[in-house]
Amino acid sequence: IMAWCVWFCSYFVAYGFSLWLPTLYVKIGGLEVNHAVALSIVPWISGMSLVYLGSFFVDRIGRKPLIIGGLLTIALAGFGGAIILHGWHTTTWQVLFGLGILLSVGSSQCTAILFTYTSELYPTRIRGLGVSAGSSMLRLAGIIAPAAVGACLAAGFGIESVFAMFGAAGLLGAVVIAVLGNETRQKNLESLAP
Repeated sequence: IMAWCVWFCSYFVAYGFSLWLPTLYVKIGGLEVNHAVALSIVPWISGMSLVYLGSFFVDRIGRKPLIIGGLLTIALAGFGGAIILHGWHTTTWQVLFGLGILLSVGSSQCTAILFTYTSELYPTRIRGLGVSAGSSMLRLAGIIAPAAVGACLAAGFGIESVFAMFGAAGLLGAVVIAVLGNETRQKNLESLAP
């Protein structure tokens, strides 16, 4: 349940924001379509760079702290974005861009480590099934998240509700792994999942 929740929360943000980002740049940020599409690539590049950087630290720092850090980055960007957009009444593309970078960095930090972490939680005899079940939550999040973003915007709740929703997903995931997660760094698989 812990792994499924973390998979869902991480990918809820990854898919929910990235799929809507070009539209948000155009409709809310006021960018032209060609600039919006080009600018939408930058968060993906920053996230991809973090995947490689995270691979150097995953065995030094541990899986659980890095995943929690990524989820807390999502929560900070989500709740911070809601406050900035609502309190300051600003919806410029620059604000959306900065928040998009933070969301991408946070979700990439989580998603890059989840395959390794999840596989270490299950015994060898069901490791493939465990990872498949966990990663199935990313597909569920990929279905639900874009629809949830569209529903918030269609209901007139505003873009700040979308960021608050992402912040809540990040916070939920961080709390769940902090309370229920095991650290697997430098432990052999047999001692983790006999």
